[in-house]
Amino acid sequence: MSKFEKREGDIFNSSNEEKKGDESEKKKDGKEKIEETIEDQPESVKEAYEAAKDDIAKEEKIEDKTFLFTNSYYHNKILAFVEEEGKWKTRAFHYSGSDSQWKAFPGMSDGKNLKGNHYVQSCKLHKDVYKELNEIPVHRGLGLTVESFVPKEPKESFEGRYWEEFEFKEKERELKKEEWREFQKEAQEIFEDYEMLNHRSKGLLSPEGVLYEEVESAADEEKINIKDAIDQACEDNKAKDMLEEKSLHELEESSDNSTIDNLMEKYKDNVTSYIERKFQKSLPEDMMPDFSSEPIDSYTKEGSLHEDNIYIEEYKVENEEGDELVFAMAYGEGGRVYIDNIYDPRVGVSSYGTMNEIVNMGYLIYKPEDYIDQTCGIKRYYKISSASDKERYCDINLLWKENIPVIKEFKENLEREGKI
Repeated sequence: MSKFEKREGDIFNSSNEEKKGDESEKKKDGKEKIEETIEDQPESVKEAYEAAKDDIAKEEKIEDKTFLFTNSYYHNKILAFVEEEGKWKTRAFHYSGSDSQWKAFPGMSDGKNLKGNHYVQSCKLHKDVYKELNEIPVHRGLGLTVESFVPKEPKESFEGRYWEEFEFKEKERELKKEEWREFQKEAQEIFEDYEMLNHRSKGLLSPEGVLYEEVESAADEEKINIKDAIDQACEDNKAKDMLEEKSLHELEESSDNSTIDNLMEKYKDNVTSYIERKFQKSLPEDMMPDFSSEPIDSYTKEGSLHEDNIYIEEYKVENEEGDELVFAMAYGEGGRVYIDNIYDPRVGVSSYGTMNEIVNMGYLIYKPEDYIDQTCGIKRYYKISSASDKERYCDINLLWKENIPVIKEFKENLEREGKI
């Protein structure tokens, strides 16, 4: 054999060995990778992996990220370990009873789940992540406390933990076409109004509160009526004290004061009228999906235990300015119809399982149920007792499906097709 032939063989053999090494590395599963580098991982990964390694149910590659999902734990929570750019991160998901679906659980502050800038939309999951969670069965017997491994913001009354690992930074995508962008901005403002008018804070109707400051300078007839009703109620000193001390829910329960009863009746009439009027604004014509066409995708978000399934149909709209939106329209077995999400399909998935950027569409994206004490500005007509937890929640989907044109049109199409 010539020297040249020997060298060629050596190179060939060396190349084969390198390939074998690369293939071996590729074949390693996520658990092996974590265990080999455990000392280099963040504290939450070290501790959560030790507690949950035997409960890992599946490993999935979603876009450029590897997700290791555990089985579901007590109170319907799931841990995940996510590999991103060579580092592993602890992530969590919880099943929202009011939204009837899995959502991201990025951390806690003041003992409460962090939910992002948009109370409902920020923690919505990328559909590919959701489809994986759908396949994980509920295991009531597993008692690991997922809350122990998510970041907690240090506060005076709460000890912080893993807060240096908190990375939930929301990027919001502003629409490019002027008419679409203006609608998006107005939708966000309407949602801010809805939240303020139904806020659970004490003293909301006080003349010294932020709501009074808002209605005092407002041009809307309903807000002017609310200001006048508060002023009239404050002529009664006992009622004025109650306005300063109590939340809307507490005022609603105060049946021993006729002044407060009259105020709450006027408040609900005007808040409901205002929300109805704002919700009835139509989308720009070229932003309205064509529900008579075939959806680009359809899938089911399976209910947990006593919850109904959610059926999703997706419709895409786009414009020449470069906007591309998917309307994920939802309907349920109990007659609910709503918009589960509106998103740009090009933005990809984050390590939290959410979209890398959200298209904040304000009031259009909401859940079918809400806490009772966050709906006190809405008239009883629109509120139905929750089938799953009537002490905490009420079904408010009627307010959305009777007033928002895009939801009404989708509902009419479902009725024509015999789906509801």
